[in-house]
Amino acid sequence: MTYENYKLEDFLFDLEFKNWVLAPTEDSQLFWEQWIKGHPEQLETILTAKEIILTLEYQEPKSVSIEEQNELLKGILIHKPERSSAKTKFGYYSIAASILILLAASFYYFHFIKTDATDTPSLITQVVKENPRGQKTKIALPDGSVAWLNSDSRIEYSSDFTGERNIHLRGEAYFEVVKNPEKPFKVYSGDVVTTALGTSFNVQAFENHHIKIGLVTGKISVSVDQSDMEPRTVDSPGQTVLYNKEVNELTLSFSKELDFFKWTEKTIVFEDANIAEVKEVLERWYNVDITIKNLNRKIMYTGEYKNESLERILQRMSFVEKFSYEIKGKEVEINFK
Repeated sequence: MTYENYKLEDFLFDLEFKNWVLAPTEDSQLFWEQWIKGHPEQLETILTAKEIILTLEYQEPKSVSIEEQNELLKGILIHKPERSSAKTKFGYYSIAASILILLAASFYYFHFIKTDATDTPSLITQVVKENPRGQKTKIALPDGSVAWLNSDSRIEYSSDFTGERNIHLRGEAYFEVVKNPEKPFKVYSGDVVTTALGTSFNVQAFENHHIKIGLVTGKISVSVDQSDMEPRTVDSPGQTVLYNKEVNELTLSFSKELDFFKWTEKTIVFEDANIAEVKEVLERWYNVDITIKNLNRKIMYTGEYKNESLERILQRMSFVEKFSYEIKGKEVEINFK
């Protein structure tokens, strides 16, 4: 994750930053201490973001969801003062946090107390969550299930799973599903439907790629929409299903190390990846544009990187694949020798 260009709003809505503020670990504490030392210009912004997050955590009504907090906070931040001293801005954001608490309390009253008194049905809407390149988020779903949404990915679902538990996915997401035999949990990704009762699994469905589903725990069924093909049942952790749209075929394979969902643990895994695959993953992960020059041979690269910077990954790859590189902001050039 790169934070150099983060503004206050970005820190406030970043799950990893929130986790560090509210429940720091030895690793996260060490990471942020080192990062702040290297980026002193962001210290004031980080301290302000920490103050707001801590204020919300210990003063807000707990019945208001994370999504509702974020939407309210976004509304406040839209009208933040553009030109003022650091002291004035800090005071403003403290006030903004207090306003949010009052708004959250009002929401609690009108949504829960008043609704219960009048038996007015709650409004059901379609929820859309979308990540740009370089960002990953953890999402609490209406039934208590959890989704981790990868970079350059999008999911859509009903704000209330009263009828069906259906998710529409573009890109990649990992799901931990609350068991409910009466309401199967379905993920629609292109032509593929993945059905689960209570389990955890990963779905990779980026545009112009084959669709890949990997099981972590439990049991799933994978089928092709509008097809006579028999559904494939997957009940062994590490088992994967690959859908090749060009030949309309589902094939089974096995990943002993469960590499397909290590992205949720901040780990990039390349296994016999060609240069196009490496380029795409790095661009999505670090929100950069990569230009490849003078490539005159076939590249099949294998490597694993946990919580590494782009600079470090390119440095290690360059020793093996014999290339030089240059990073200029969001532009990266790789030049093969």
